[in-house]
Amino acid sequence: MKEEEKNKIINHMNQIGKLVDSGLDADSQKRENTMYFRDFEFGNSGLAIKNVYIVEIKQKIQEKTADNPEKNADKKEKKDNLTTYEIFDDNDKLIAMVSSEGKVQFVPEYLEQLKENYGEYFKQLELDDIDFELPKELKENDIVMTKAELAEREKNGLERNKEGKKEQKQEGNSEKEKEEEEEEKEPDQETEEEKKEKTAKALNIDKDEIKAVSTINPSEKITDKYNLVDLMPEASKYASVSIVCSTPNEKSNGQFTILGVKQDGTREPISSIEPVEGTTGNKNVISINEDGSKVEEKQVKGLLRINARNRDDGIAVSIGDYGMLNVDYVSNIMDKENRRSTPIRTMESENQRIPSAKVKENAGDSKEEVKQEGRIYRQKEEDGMDPQTLDGIDTDQMDGKMTLEELKKQILDKALEEGDMSRNEQKEFIEAEINKSGLELSEDEKQKTVEEINTEIVDESRFPDRNIRQ
Repeated sequence: MKEEEKNKIINHMNQIGKLVDSGLDADSQKRENTMYFRDFEFGNSGLAIKNVYIVEIKQKIQEKTADNPEKNADKKEKKDNLTTYEIFDDNDKLIAMVSSEGKVQFVPEYLEQLKENYGEYFKQLELDDIDFELPKELKENDIVMTKAELAEREKNGLERNKEGKKEQKQEGNSEKEKEEEEEEKEPDQETEEEKKEKTAKALNIDKDEIKAVSTINPSEKITDKYNLVDLMPEASKYASVSIVCSTPNEKSNGQFTILGVKQDGTREPISSIEPVEGTTGNKNVISINEDGSKVEEKQVKGLLRINARNRDDGIAVSIGDYGMLNVDYVSNIMDKENRRSTPIRTMESENQRIPSAKVKENAGDSKEEVKQEGRIYRQKEEDGMDPQTLDGIDTDQMDGKMTLEELKKQILDKALEEGDMSRNEQKEFIEAEINKSGLELSEDEKQKTVEEINTEIVDESRFPDRNIRQ
């Protein structure tokens, strides 16, 4: 393996290690080895994949000693700590976990991807009960490093960079020294003019083509659990992340680019992000404001998908007051009907658009929850309720109740499973299911719902091959 390729893989191992660290309990869990395998086989399952990253995690098991009253409050750590593993692909995406019993548990989204990619061969794979086993010997291109070794390598790399800069200063003239001192200022000490100049240099365009720049602290949480580094490990290399709007002329909506800002203020494009639906025209999102008091459909100028651990995450950009960029976190980004945005605080607007704890918690909802809340929003929008509130669409606030459309589909499925029923029996069955659901319907709404479901039951019975349900 060439040294350049090896360094790239080790940097990748370091990024994934930090990603895992962010989700560990510091008191009871710690990362041990991080491993890279060019080719890895999952036991006798028939599944073999390339470029796999595996992280070993130790879980401390502690117990109280009860044999001596004086030591009863002391904790005794067992020698045999539990060991688990997390397995990632080359895109930093978690594909499987290994339990302390040594059983492989694949992530559902990864299994769906395998079905799509493998076709008929997928049925031949035995993925239900796999015993995890690491290779007994490392091959030429495999790498195993401890957390300490990765940290030391990163530290040495930074020190080499600093040493190189010192040597350059000694060789250069006084004018060059002055320029480099300017470059080494903290990014947050830059003037607006300096920020534009360095941004334009990174994009290889004229400074006047920069319309606006907003800056994000990659370590600040954008949901209740995750920050930008968690979603996009590549951002761990930078002191901050810049969102740039540039345009060659006033007729264009502008092009949006994400740059990583190093400690010395230099910029470079971040590769793990790409535009969605082109770079021009407006894109729609269901937008939640900073305190959850307003939920409404909005148009944004830029929509960018993060191609890292979870390809459902993204960033939305719009032009706010005084030409400043408003930056939002977008979940479920590829679902045009239900993708949802929540504010991300930028360094340029310390006292504006700061999401509340409640909004951050909602931003961390699962994909299914986001879809369901999107359907709730759409249904209320059809009823003339716009804008709405976060409490009005949040599934956690709904006490487990489903929407009317979801209830109709559920009752229809149950009725078809029940089989032959008379018209009156069907009516009684549907009314009983409506009452059990807890949805509050007027008599007129209830009667209309009964009639609609009855009609669909008849249609299904007459035309069983016709796909009338979505």
